[in-house]
Amino acid sequence: MMNTSNTYSKNLKKIAKSFNSLLKKPVEKFGKEDYHKLRVEIKKLRVILDYGKYCDKKFKRKKYFKTFKKIFKQSGKIREYQLEESVLKKYEQYSIAQYLMDIENRIKKEENKIPSMLDKEFWKKANKAFGDIDASIKKLDEQKVDEFTKSVRSKIKDIILPGYLEPEQVHPLRKLLKVDYYNRKFLDLKDQEKITREEDNFLTMLGEWNDCHTMNNQLEKSIAQEKIDPTLLLQLLKLDAEILLNSENLLKDINSRLSLKRLPFFI
Repeated sequence: MMNTSNTYSKNLKKIAKSFNSLLKKPVEKFGKEDYHKLRVEIKKLRVILDYGKYCDKKFKRKKYFKTFKKIFKQSGKIREYQLEESVLKKYEQYSIAQYLMDIENRIKKEENKIPSMLDKEFWKKANKAFGDIDASIKKLDEQKVDEFTKSVRSKIKDIILPGYLEPEQVHPLRKLLKVDYYNRKFLDLKDQEKITREEDNFLTMLGEWNDCHTMNNQLEKSIAQEKIDPTLLLQLLKLDAEILLNSENLLKDINSRLSLKRLPFFI
């Protein structure tokens, strides 16, 4: 049997190394992919914390994650604006140059908040948290890894077995699939490479829907503003309707695939 504690510990060290490397880059050199990678590393960390909490109810998951929560939320806010900007640039037929400029200003404003978050106290807490998590993980009962894996998959099956997703189910399913996906990668389950690959493909579909959903939310916030140029308002309304239609079509494709009940994680 594999040494699960060492497996999770090894991956935790990789996460910590990547996390430190990313956040020590100057903000002006921090690109879109860096924000994405940062959030991925923290999502991987959450999987390890979820495993710890499952194995031991006294495991201090909330306390450990608190150290990283603020930077995770801030990078998420920046990523949403970046997503909005990159998606809207594809819709050249709409006259929204001023709106895109406003988004760029918002991105810079939110990015400028990052350095003040990364003070000495933050690094002290982050390094301590990684060390404490590692020490706690090594004490866990390795026999429970299968239970944890099956528990996550059971929750996934409960959502997808009916073969149809409501919009409000997509995000919870996506989160569970990410836990399962990263957990498979941690444990290096070579006999299930096809499942991992198929799961990744399905996650991409859910991610595309989520991007559209996020876009609609962002646009509707802008549309709801009291002071907005009437010409721009008309453009945003048309754009919102087009992206909403794309979102609906994506969900139809997702549900069409689910209805076949041929996804590997049904097994």
